Amino acid sequence: MKLYIKTNTLKILKNLSTLLPHALSKSDTLIDIDSSHEYISNIQSAKEILKHQDTLFYDNKELSKLIKGIYFGNSSCEHLIPQIKDIVEAKNICEDKHYNFVFVFPPISQNKQEEVVYICEFLAKKKDTEIVVNDIGTLNIVLKYKSLKPILGLNFTKVIKNAFLDNVPQFDISTSKLKNQKKLLSHSEFENKSVREFYKSLGVGRFTVENIDINLEFMCDVPKMQVDFYYPYITIAVQFHHVMVA
Repeated sequence: MKLYIKTNTLKILKNLSTLLPHALSKSDTLIDIDSSHEYISNIQSAKEILKHQDTLFYDNKELSKLIKGIYFGNSSCEHLIPQIKDIVEAKNICEDKHYNFVFVFPPISQNKQEEVVYICEFLAKKKDTEIVVNDIGTLNIVLKYKSLKPILGLNFTKVIKNAFLDNVPQFDISTSKLKNQKKLLSHSEFENKSVREFYKSLGVGRFTVENIDINLEFMCDVPKMQVDFYYPYITIAVQFHHVMVA
């Protein structure tokens, strides 16, 4: 298992050491009146992880020594895609710290296609650069560059979850479909061998799952794929109405 930190902004990346255990109390100083909701969520996420560090997967070791890379970019809004100058600076920071750099694209509409191509052309200058994609159109663009390695983001595996899933009245017949959702949430289409074979044939070797009780026993089956596990937060209900076909 490799530990990567996901961040949407350069501000967090530059102040990453402040968010680590030895300086946790300083993290509040990174939030100001102009901070976006997503930026604040990043800070809160880091604090939540560190609060429970003694029970997490890294066995209370020094977190800074376990970080292998950075996921940089916004995974939900195409209007918050980092500019090239920010990507360059983020890559330079990662190189200085010997972190692997992974760029993250959100779901993209047709209006942002040129920007996606521009970023891909820049990132393709370095061999084996990994890029998280969250729609078929962006995946199609990334696959045109031999030096880029696509990773399937949460949009390829998540389902819409009801916030009150555990509170469905047993006598309410109208919610029968919702009752079955608990079972559905623990399964992924990647359990299907044909689905894995399809994506492997495209050159995709990894996909992403959320912090839910999902069945991953099939990970030992051929064809094998690797999995990214997002922690600590999950998506409750998000629906996208735009699709880009490239």
